[in-house]
Amino acid sequence: MKMPRRDGELLQIMDAEFARAAKVAGEHLVCRKGCTACCYGAFGISQLDAARLRMAMMEMREARPELASEIERRAKKWIAENGVEFPGSLTTGLLGESDEERARFEEYANDAACPALNLETGLCDVYEARPMTCRVFVPPV
Repeated sequence: MKMPRRDGELLQIMDAEFARAAKVAGEHLVCRKGCTACCYGAFGISQLDAARLRMAMMEMREARPELASEIERRAKKWIAENGVEFPGSLTTGLLGESDEERARFEEYANDAACPALNLETGLCDVYEARPMTCRVFVPPV
């Protein structure tokens, strides 16, 4: 699997803007290592985010198989606990397109921790590959 050529450039731009926003905000920026406010609740991700996460998990299975297995275990548990209420396709992971399904998604799994969140450390186990939603959660990028 190969990522689009400019994905790395996009991530560099986003990370640089986040760093700039963090510098300007100083102590007022709540988001920092160990903060988990954006790690709860279901949220949509793009196809590019999904591809980046698949690539990261493939690499992790090679380099850190025990961690990859743990994340996969948490993901399966998350689906078992929350999947039945998903307003879309569990097979594809795509959100339904009707107004009702989109409205239901707003209230869907709001208290569930992301499977990538390590609850013991408060850190994201796929931080470098995290979706854009996670990258722009708090600061005005």
